[in-house]
Amino acid sequence: LEAFAADPNFDGNLIYLASPDEENQSAGMRAAGGLLNQVAQDHNLDYVLQINMDALQDEGDVARAQAVGTGCIGKHLVTALVVGQEAHACYPLDGLNALFLASSLVREMECHPALAEGGHGDASAPPVALVQNDLRTHYDITTPAKAWCAWNMITRRRTAGDVLSQCTAICAKALSEAVALHAARVEKIGATPPDREIPIYTFKELEERAATSAYYETQRETLVAQLREREDLPMPARARLLAELAWDHAQLAGPAVVIGFGGLSYPAVPPLASRGAQGLVASVERATAKVSTAHGTPIGILDWLPIVTDMSFAGQNDAEGYHAAAHNNPLWGCGIEWDVDGFPRMPAINAGPWGRDYHRSLERANFKYAFTVLPELLSELVHESLRQDQTGSS
Repeated sequence: LEAFAADPNFDGNLIYLASPDEENQSAGMRAAGGLLNQVAQDHNLDYVLQINMDALQDEGDVARAQAVGTGCIGKHLVTALVVGQEAHACYPLDGLNALFLASSLVREMECHPALAEGGHGDASAPPVALVQNDLRTHYDITTPAKAWCAWNMITRRRTAGDVLSQCTAICAKALSEAVALHAARVEKIGATPPDREIPIYTFKELEERAATSAYYETQRETLVAQLREREDLPMPARARLLAELAWDHAQLAGPAVVIGFGGLSYPAVPPLASRGAQGLVASVERATAKVSTAHGTPIGILDWLPIVTDMSFAGQNDAEGYHAAAHNNPLWGCGIEWDVDGFPRMPAINAGPWGRDYHRSLERANFKYAFTVLPELLSELVHESLRQDQTGSS
């Protein structure tokens, strides 16, 4: 900022936005939308580019660590409220264990190849289970009536609605196989298994049913107020409590599964080239080549950053597709507030430092790149993007 302010030939505007809270559901970035809109209106600005500065980790190829990302992955926390039929442990055939059903879902979903995007050597991370537990508050000799599961889901091209549809189909397969396995075992014991077909509801469908209850809205408002005071509860636990409340009012019977989301969804940002921004692609290529040559060090260009970043907010271009995440998230309006449609849209890239052992005790950054190379790279990216916008050249 100081260098640009001192340059009499600099033609453009630079806004510095500090929001170092991606680990806290990006509360600052979500709140910045209104501020950015107001600044643009007050000063008659058109946003040309957002340069995010998240750090990358060196995994053996420095050109993929000290790099500019022109797109980034998305992330969703997919949840399942699993409802079984409780029974006394001495009479287990009278019910259907929610933990058995939940385990079937976790087994089927874990690292499912259909849920990983990309080709060999460049595929995004497949889904993994982060939560699986029953919902009893005390021990007794009754089989668990409910269980809760959550999966980390990485996306590139898929919207929240796509993820929901895929997970519903995969969970339906898992439940069908679980019912068949359970029935076969019951028959081997010498009993007659009941005919079962386990329904799957989205959280939106569940809440629409719950809303017909005379007391649901009042009890939900009470629970929301209580949750706002519970700093000890993580987002997935809050989502679970809200989903359980909706189930209790929906007048449904188990076994059943409710699919939804249990955290802030980060939409993927497609690479600039796939969005027709060839002029900005050329600007990034010129800037990285110039600085790389000047310092004799490689600087790569990545289509897809392998990390979740705040590029997701201004850079994503599918607000309509994101509404599936909002409508199927119990936390929307209760811990997660974001004006999806009102957030300013602009091309986004990432150019930040790199290091090793992130989130571990030896976490560290490369000093020379962070304090010598990167400042020059940022300067070139700013100049090139503004020059491209003013001339329209590619």
